[in-house]
Amino acid sequence: MIAMPNSAAVMLPLDPTDAVLQRFARLEQQRLWPNGPRHLGVDALGVLVMVGLARTLGDPAWIDRAEALVGEVDRVLRRRRGYRAGEGALRDEQVFHELAVWVFALAVLGEERPGYRARAVEVVREVHRAFVAPGQGVHARRGEDVDHASPDTGFGALDPIRGWVVYRVIDEVGLAEEIAEMEQLLRVSYPRLRVDRDVALGSLLWLLHFFPDDLWARVLRERVLASLERMWLDGPGCFSRGPQARNARRALGNHAIALGLRANGLQPDRVARTHLYWETERWRGADRGIAPQMIACASLLPVALLRRGPADFSAAGVP
Repeated sequence: MIAMPNSAAVMLPLDPTDAVLQRFARLEQQRLWPNGPRHLGVDALGVLVMVGLARTLGDPAWIDRAEALVGEVDRVLRRRRGYRAGEGALRDEQVFHELAVWVFALAVLGEERPGYRARAVEVVREVHRAFVAPGQGVHARRGEDVDHASPDTGFGALDPIRGWVVYRVIDEVGLAEEIAEMEQLLRVSYPRLRVDRDVALGSLLWLLHFFPDDLWARVLRERVLASLERMWLDGPGCFSRGPQARNARRALGNHAIALGLRANGLQPDRVARTHLYWETERWRGADRGIAPQMIACASLLPVALLRRGPADFSAAGVP
């Protein structure tokens, strides 16, 4: 485990565990989740939040619920190789960044129940060769059977970093060959990488906290924080969608950024103000969807998303 810098306590608008439990109850009552349509990325975050609840509350029933959710995802989305992105005609493809967070979630669940880490490694080996073009990049999307690329999609800008980080977290020895291919792509791509959108910035910041002392991580962290500085809106107390989109804001991106900042122990006051803004501001339109709400839960209770143990997490002063 990697020790992260301590930070002042994040004063969230209400107890984060209670906030997550309330949100889970509303989602279930509305039949949106986990009893709604399957979505691989959302379900991966759900597994991680459930593991976080189990660790925070000391209640293994949440691990049972996480295992049941994995079973449902397997039933609906599992394919001969990999997992499709979700239910419905518009989700009949495989998406690398969603696969990455799914195998990460399986590996974390494997810390509580045996067998899931091995399943994560198995899925990586199933899909890696289809997604990775050595020396070129990582295909952002593939067809449902992963044998062909989805139309009109190219390489994912963050996917070499996602692959390298997640593979190392899952099994640094068993996935050594795949890690080496991802590292080659990472080393070539990071010097020119520029990210200017909220969700991507938050995702990148979360990835950077796993290996914070690497040169590439230090370089990219400076870039991310510089962008976030231009995106902060001090009046309302939240982030805009991007440095060039300061009149737009959305819950999805704000909670992704808050998660990334918390993972790195950075800007606790802004994290708290961001959560307060979205708890008091009426969520509108797409902001009421399942993805923004699940990322909000992950940001409120990120215990299982961090590269450190619960004791270290508490010592950092985060509720």
